[in-house]
Amino acid sequence: MKVDLKVAKTAHVREVFKNLSAQTLSEIEAADESLSSKKQFAHNKARKKEAYVSLTDGRVLTVFGFNDFGEYLSMWTFASDLYFESGLSAIRETRRFFKGLKFDKPVLSVTTSPHKDVGRWLELLGFEKTAENGVEQVFTYEPN
Repeated sequence: MKVDLKVAKTAHVREVFKNLSAQTLSEIEAADESLSSKKQFAHNKARKKEAYVSLTDGRVLTVFGFNDFGEYLSMWTFASDLYFESGLSAIRETRRFFKGLKFDKPVLSVTTSPHKDVGRWLELLGFEKTAENGVEQVFTYEPN
């Protein structure tokens, strides 16, 4: 499976939100946030060209990006069902894309998802679990 990664457009955001994975939906619910606020957030990031999309055969796997908090970046992701069905090839391509980005500070990803595969996915991308507090887990990707 060939995966393309590029800057996301608002059409990509619309598509991923039509096909959100159970993992992404549970993450949003666990954080007690509304789906509409998350969709608006992703639309705003795409309009500012601050979001990326992973695609296979023109279909959206994920829309993701980073928020800069000074000492670290925080990664956010909205994944479609197709992403988790696509297997290791999508993860390999995303990991390769990550290595091409030159981070000058750590990237954190905080998850409250009850799905174990979310943590496993982050570890396969090169993140390391650095903290856990009940249902909240923090994963860190160190700069290149």
